[in-house]
Amino acid sequence: MQIKYHTYSEEQLLVLLRQQDRKAFAEIYSRHFDLLYTQAMAILKEEELASDVIQDVFTYLWENADIVIKTSLKAYLSSVTRHAVLKVIRRGKIADRFRTYVQQEMQSNDQDTETQALTKEVGQLIDAEINRLPPRMREVFEMSYRTDSTNQEIAVSLGISPNTVKNHLVSSKRILRKRIERLFIFLLHFQLLIIFF
Repeated sequence: MQIKYHTYSEEQLLVLLRQQDRKAFAEIYSRHFDLLYTQAMAILKEEELASDVIQDVFTYLWENADIVIKTSLKAYLSSVTRHAVLKVIRRGKIADRFRTYVQQEMQSNDQDTETQALTKEVGQLIDAEINRLPPRMREVFEMSYRTDSTNQEIAVSLGISPNTVKNHLVSSKRILRKRIERLFIFLLHFQLLIIFF
């Protein structure tokens, strides 16, 4: 007899989730994704970021299935989403401040040797991350951001559809954002006190 997960209460689904039941997890995901995504989008205003946040929320739920939830599952997931969104905002603000600092330093004529070295290293690390992209994705990314070509121009130049260009750009931005955020966090350990305090 096939189990009808859609008929289960949230408490029953959580019991199954603790037993690593993937179908119970899929049912929870199905029930709550839209609401949580809407919650994240209302604040972040960016589809990719909101999707990433919700994936992180459900990954957290799966990996911490044995946690005791003292409220309803809906309230719990909403709370986890709110915290995840705030984390993204904080991280984004720090990264933006660091990017601004690096740009200012790159334009400054009176950089000290240490700052010049850091600025050069940041540029090299970002270039290295771009070079790690798959070849066609990298080509699309560079044409878009280094030569300011439109999606249509890139599509014609490479003999691919504009939709494929868009997909490459979305994927490359997602990959680079994650890699570069880790880079900024690493570099901030060395520069945060000097820059901001």
